[in-house]
Amino acid sequence: MILADTPPSANQVWVVLVALASLCGSAGSIWLAVMATRRQKAEVTFGFVPASKKEHDDLAAIVHRESDNAFSKIGGIERALRKEVEAARKDSLEEARKIHERINDVLAAVSRLEGRLEK
Repeated sequence: MILADTPPSANQVWVVLVALASLCGSAGSIWLAVMATRRQKAEVTFGFVPASKKEHDDLAAIVHRESDNAFSKIGGIERALRKEVEAARKDSLEEARKIHERINDVLAAVSRLEGRLEK
């Protein structure tokens, strides 16, 4: 009854807490060491299943058809772009011709003005 009559001192509580923490730390270290050195069971699975000749031929036909479709789409886009480029080239040549005509008109007017100024 001596323990029940007197409350524990702060020093006794501190010693008990430190001892418990030390025991928990040691147990944790031992547990980690055991878990780190434990070997895991290695499982080997063979998930690759080769395709049959029919499946291979079917996939090859699909790939061939899709590549043909892609090339035909690319060809159509190329033809459309060539037409657009040619139309733009013709428009730019026409614009350049019009600009040259205007420049020739301006040069003729400047020549007439120069003739008037020299007189």
